[in-house]
Amino acid sequence: MGNVKMELSKKKLRLQVGSRDRESEFIVTVINQSDKFVSFKPNLSIRELNQTAENDWYRIEPSFCAKKPPGDITEFKVTILKSPLKLYNATIELQLKVFAIEDPYIYAEDIVYLIVERSELPLKLLLPIKHLKVLPGEDIEIPIVLYNLIPNIIDITLNISTSGLQKNWFKFKHSQFGEAKKFAIEPAEDIEEVCIFSPPNNFTEVLRDKYEFKIEAKNDRFPADVSGTIEILPKGEVEFEVIRQPLNPANFLVRSFRNRRTYRLKFKNNSNLKQQVILDRKDIVEIKKRKFNCKFEEHEIILSPGEAKDTSLTIWKERTWLILFKFKERFQLKITPNLIDPESGKSSPSYLHPESQIIDFPMFLMVQFILQIFALGVSIGFWWFSPLFGDRHQSSVNAVRFNRDASTVVSGSSDRTLRRWQVNKTAWPAHHRLKDGGKIQEQTERNGKNIEQPDRAIQTIRVTPDTLTQNNIFVVGLEDSGAVQLWDINQEKLLAQLNLVDKKKQIRNNRIFSTYITDRYLFTGHGSNTIYQWDLNDILNSIEEKENPSVEQIDNLPVEIKRIEKKPPLKPLINFHAFNFVPLSLAVSEEKEFLILAGRYNKLAFWKFGDSQNQKIYEGQFYWQLENDPENRTFKPILGQHSYITSLAIAEQDKKSLLVMADNNGYITIWNLNKIYSCIQQEETKQENIEEENNSEKKAKNFLQECDAIIDQWPDDQWSEGRNTQPVRSVAITPNGCYLASAGDDGRVKLWLLDEAGKRIDEKILGDFSPTRLNSVDIKEDKNYLWVVSDAESHGIQLYRTKIDKADEERCL
Repeated sequence: MGNVKMELSKKKLRLQVGSRDRESEFIVTVINQSDKFVSFKPNLSIRELNQTAENDWYRIEPSFCAKKPPGDITEFKVTILKSPLKLYNATIELQLKVFAIEDPYIYAEDIVYLIVERSELPLKLLLPIKHLKVLPGEDIEIPIVLYNLIPNIIDITLNISTSGLQKNWFKFKHSQFGEAKKFAIEPAEDIEEVCIFSPPNNFTEVLRDKYEFKIEAKNDRFPADVSGTIEILPKGEVEFEVIRQPLNPANFLVRSFRNRRTYRLKFKNNSNLKQQVILDRKDIVEIKKRKFNCKFEEHEIILSPGEAKDTSLTIWKERTWLILFKFKERFQLKITPNLIDPESGKSSPSYLHPESQIIDFPMFLMVQFILQIFALGVSIGFWWFSPLFGDRHQSSVNAVRFNRDASTVVSGSSDRTLRRWQVNKTAWPAHHRLKDGGKIQEQTERNGKNIEQPDRAIQTIRVTPDTLTQNNIFVVGLEDSGAVQLWDINQEKLLAQLNLVDKKKQIRNNRIFSTYITDRYLFTGHGSNTIYQWDLNDILNSIEEKENPSVEQIDNLPVEIKRIEKKPPLKPLINFHAFNFVPLSLAVSEEKEFLILAGRYNKLAFWKFGDSQNQKIYEGQFYWQLENDPENRTFKPILGQHSYITSLAIAEQDKKSLLVMADNNGYITIWNLNKIYSCIQQEETKQENIEEENNSEKKAKNFLQECDAIIDQWPDDQWSEGRNTQPVRSVAITPNGCYLASAGDDGRVKLWLLDEAGKRIDEKILGDFSPTRLNSVDIKEDKNYLWVVSDAESHGIQLYRTKIDKADEERCL
């Protein structure tokens, strides 16, 4: 024992029962006076008492030390956490022993006196974290600690009271009593409990604010309570839309020196906090730096959560005289409103979607009144005899799609209309190849009822495969309502509508962002992070059974299409799955029965939907490759919700299996799907014995980072070398994987030639509408020509025809 010297900073300690604020601690200094290299370990016990192995009433840091040479010094910090015995107002003798792990004969020991004082309160309730922050739709744990400070058992009921928050959002973990929890606390014991706070993902119910709550431990003799606050963090966005008001024809005949147009600016608050929209003249920028005048109906708009308001913007510009034979010219304005938090007066933590809008302003040049009359007569005659009149939407075009033989194009817009366009395949100039077939009629009368044409902005358009039906049936996704409509465009008939409405849960406004059709299924992606899988055969068979089926809004899930005939209702909804991000784009590998979806945070997910008994989800995050290190496949991470994948396209024919992806950072990426499937199989083998808690699905996270499946990757703007590129909004690829079309915010429509492996060989700019943002593109191969269609400036549609080079096609195939 003489070979170890031990010194204590304290020998008398005081501890109040139930107190974690005044932990008793002291320092132990150990000097190695032996002739050996040894490591020391301290131990604390109750003197003259056979103690069990549990030592949770004290803590020693470090628990042991490394080997020390002779004469070296080591310090240990000993902290008494609670009383080792259920005693009050008593002194407990503790024995401290420090021994060498290598040699039990090398040790030292001493006595420490612990004075246990009784607490003033019999029952104590603590909240270790009193201020918590949480986003709507997320869970957070609230730790609670209770102390019994008397020598008797206390039966208590733990409950929660709150102001401004729903009580059913609080649940005690593992409680069988709902919002309250009952249990007994032994004398001098402490119990740790967890309360889970789960606010719903609904901005109208969960407003951003600080809310108080109180934890109550109810007992007939010893009640106790403690208070805390929960701060609901901001979440959501404000939708922004510009609609041009129709021009009064009478103003055309007035000899005025001003052109005047009125636009409606619409704002909808889809966030959980009050928003203030500030409109100012300086927020409007004319792209070509021309002078103009404007006036807002309101300069400030206050929006409560879920509220929608609009105001008017009037723009006018002095007319100029007729220049050569030019009667009208256009210029564009970019408007970027400011979003303010009305409470703080600072910039709002939310954002506008989109952040800015392009206003198209057509300006008529000043001519004499007689020429105006003449021009009016010519315009009326042109409208009467020409089918090309009215060949534009009134708002931004969101989707364009060919039918199967590329003889018709269908377009959908935020102006809530569908348009049909006839493709003229004769050898006419480019601007004569696309003829307006008119808007799909406003209403269709069926069985004495009027079924209105789309009453929401059209987000997506798909056409059914030729294996399903002889007719070209287009599936149209409505953005705001989340409904899906089936249209026979040639007959201008609304065949069916699928709605998601549940009276119990009030599932409404489930915005639709993406759709995809196979020869068996229809997949729809919604703003609730959910993918719905529909049996397309059942839907089409139901339509064919009766010429005019009655389409009604559905009351409860699963969704049904109800018919007038007394037959069992059809249930086309066969499956659905919720993800942790919004599915902005979908693609399906029919060969492997994989649904591929992409969205924010550059996330890709692969859903094995074919096996209904064992649904499997594989999630990964997409990373850029560093261009200066392509051989090592080094990845550059993309962080934040503002980095997202905008479009997916797939080509599976013969031996090719390609996935094309575009993102809002301006990159186009081509993946080898066969390699991705191989990586999925390897990950499935690794995790076949792993099951997550309360979830039998086996998930592979970030497996894409280790999977060398990228064939080619490049920024859409080659001169920028990946810096400051503008988003690519849409990509489309031919089934043979030879030709790729893209369009985006730079206003250019491009055609890319790919080689046999899927790498790009050459590019060609088909159209340039800069600075107009382009949202959609589609491509078809028909005999010796490639047909590409996209939206264009001034809410128009543009068609391109390119002759196929046989030598290029041989390089691809």
